[in-house]
Amino acid sequence: MKTLLKSLISNVHFLMTIYNQIIPHHIFEKDSLDGYAPQLIVFPTHQIVSFKSELPLLNRSSLQYYNSNDFKNLDHSNEYNTVINKLLFSPNEKEIDTWLKDKQLDELFTYLVCSFHFEDKKIFQHVVKKLSEESDIKKNNLEYLQLLFKRDKKIIDIHFLKEIASFDNENRMYNHFKNLISKEFNEDEQTKFLNEINEVYGMKEYSLQQNDVQNYLKPGYQIIDEVNADLDDDSDDDKIYIASSSDEIANAQVLIFKNNSNSFSLWVKNDSSPFLGQKEYKKTVTKGKYFTIEYNRDIEDKYNNYNYLTFKLQDDNFILHQYSKEIYDVNQDKNLPVKTWTNKNFGNLIFEKTSYEFIEKLK
Repeated sequence: MKTLLKSLISNVHFLMTIYNQIIPHHIFEKDSLDGYAPQLIVFPTHQIVSFKSELPLLNRSSLQYYNSNDFKNLDHSNEYNTVINKLLFSPNEKEIDTWLKDKQLDELFTYLVCSFHFEDKKIFQHVVKKLSEESDIKKNNLEYLQLLFKRDKKIIDIHFLKEIASFDNENRMYNHFKNLISKEFNEDEQTKFLNEINEVYGMKEYSLQQNDVQNYLKPGYQIIDEVNADLDDDSDDDKIYIASSSDEIANAQVLIFKNNSNSFSLWVKNDSSPFLGQKEYKKTVTKGKYFTIEYNRDIEDKYNNYNYLTFKLQDDNFILHQYSKEIYDVNQDKNLPVKTWTNKNFGNLIFEKTSYEFIEKLK
């Protein structure tokens, strides 16, 4: 899964003065068809999320009131602000499973996926499945438009459409999109948009099949995550697979497949990565020619380490660019200084040779 709200987050830390109080916040924004830009304002320190239209309510007194004893006995676990903060900063698979059964939160998830192209795998698939099963296109006309386009200039979000197509096995969303375009746009626009949609859906027949990947997996290993990313800047998404053994203490396997004009081939693989599969793996984040594998490790109930392994594509090889870890001391209940190593410390280490033993020696 790619960075949460990756295409929407302005990766800058903003400061805003509200009644002479400085409150750090982040802005998540998505252009819309009519030129209106819906925004979520997130104040992580205060665990508050607000839509931009409600921002005047978030002054100093309202923040104090929200965190006062008046609310201490209320269950905040399914509130919009709590859910969004957890999704953005500390997603938990079990909590997500519970949230997906909540009808009120279902409206929130539909809004996030449609308006912000939110790509958490479970939430994304839940919303797309729900919308694909609707038989009345007029009912969800706005949602289909939001899913398909990313700007008021009516530009199709090709990357997001590819994600939808990969999950749209019965082509239900494809049919919704076709009907929508025929009703909403003029003849020239219809031709342009239908060609783009057909091209994306036509690619499905060339997509990498699960059986092809299985041929490269070690015995007893299963895929636990699949990430699509254009790692070599050729406008075609390559694939990163994380595979785990049923044995909790076995190292994960990581495979990267190169997209050669919709024909995939194994690019590189690491059969003994530095982390223990399902037990430790959290997610993989990509940005251009870089990708970062994040994993969590508990050390004898004394420390909790959150680790980041970042690789960079260089001359058709993936080189370890940086390794860092955030350390939490359980006994002292505090975070220790972050430790970071770069290629200045370990030279040009290729992806295939990045092992558990090598990482342990850095410590």
